[in-house]
Amino acid sequence: MLLWEALLELLYPSKCVLCGKLLDGNETNLCGSCRRALQPFTGKANKPALTSSVTVAYAYEDPLRQSLLRYKFQGRSYYAGAYGAMLGGTQVAGSTTEGSVSSAAMSRSTRAKRLRSLSIQ
Repeated sequence: MLLWEALLELLYPSKCVLCGKLLDGNETNLCGSCRRALQPFTGKANKPALTSSVTVAYAYEDPLRQSLLRYKFQGRSYYAGAYGAMLGGTQVAGSTTEGSVSSAAMSRSTRAKRLRSLSIQ
């Protein structure tokens, strides 16, 4: 670890993105209790338009729900790396069908262009 990183860690210690507890030296993104409590979603998800299937990583329930709301509405953009690691871990561990979409956010203009291109064919 570089000196700069060590100083930042001392001034701003890493916290669990779900509960906010300080992380131990060997933990990243989630504390041990949140990691054990967070279970992959096993139910059936509603299929959004324009996709053949969808993969859902976790149920939208507390404490994950509260964490996502902090990310979206309280400027916790640094949570993005943790969410990416969480989603990536479920994609590697779980099986997905060919052509499945795990996350597809697009602007209204992009969605409109795709809808137009589908209607032309």
